[in-house]
Amino acid sequence: MNYIKIGWMKCRIKYKNKIYLENEEVDGLFIPRKNLILINKSLPQDIKLKTLYHELFHAIFFVFGRVEEWQDETLIETLASAMLNIKKSNKKRLIKSAQKTIFF
Repeated sequence: MNYIKIGWMKCRIKYKNKIYLENEEVDGLFIPRKNLILINKSLPQDIKLKTLYHELFHAIFFVFGRVEEWQDETLIETLASAMLNIKKSNKKRLIKSAQKTIFF
């Protein structure tokens, strides 16, 4: 199982076939009480990465005490989409200029 350190939280990242929130299947889920991010492993690679970014933003806002923002799906989805776009649009530049970048 993978994990990432975000502030004080060591957040585990687990890939599962199906993930449910309130009886509805979802692509990903951040569970603060368990320090856990779940990602649906059957998603296409781009969607899986966007979902990981999405759940990481939930975790970041949670850890840093941004109570209103950590549950703001519109904000979170916008940031996740932006990160995926930045990655796709700048892949060669990012690799050359930031060899230590962990998300790209």
